[in-house]
Amino acid sequence: MIFNPLNTTIDDIFQNSTSYNHFVDVLSNLSHTQIKGDAWELFSYHYFQSDPKFNIKTVYSIGEDKEGMNNFSSAGIDLNISFCDEGIDKIAITNHGTIIAIQDKFRRNNSKQIGWKEHLATFEALFGRCIDKFEYGILFTNSVVDTKLSQNDRIVTVGGASLTQSVDQNMWEIIKASYFNKPLRSEEHTSELQSHSFISYAVFCLK
Repeated sequence: MIFNPLNTTIDDIFQNSTSYNHFVDVLSNLSHTQIKGDAWELFSYHYFQSDPKFNIKTVYSIGEDKEGMNNFSSAGIDLNISFCDEGIDKIAITNHGTIIAIQDKFRRNNSKQIGWKEHLATFEALFGRCIDKFEYGILFTNSVVDTKLSQNDRIVTVGGASLTQSVDQNMWEIIKASYFNKPLRSEEHTSELQSHSFISYAVFCLK
């Protein structure tokens, strides 16, 4: 499907993208920066709530209210941190009650490496100052990242080829269902999650 940048909505993008790779291709070809960024953040939001290896109970967006995402201001949790313009896009609460900091980065050219100092220094700096509050931090991106540029071994990358492997066709359908708030049939969802959990956990451990 050809997307018209003048009238494309995020619903259109999710509805008509047939796979994760197709979704990334669509975003890469959009000239509308705001829609591109918002779609990637929504994908991130539903990915972390759908992938069982992260054991996440709830994901919250940081800063201004964004349609389709719970805002951290409604969480009733006081971390005593100012998140404004600090590089943290989301906070995830695990089923164990621990907290994960997430930063989202989408690159049109996903083969171009993201430089940590150039783009991610504020995320690492804030994470380092508040390391006692977070279990770990995640950079979530479609692009290649030189993780060696990070001085903090509690910041991990979820992206590039490992993300492509993780979001197989079953996982893509689960994420789409989550986005449209249309859960898969219970038995189908359980079977897919069990299968995907084994595969994605192996990929996560081999990073």
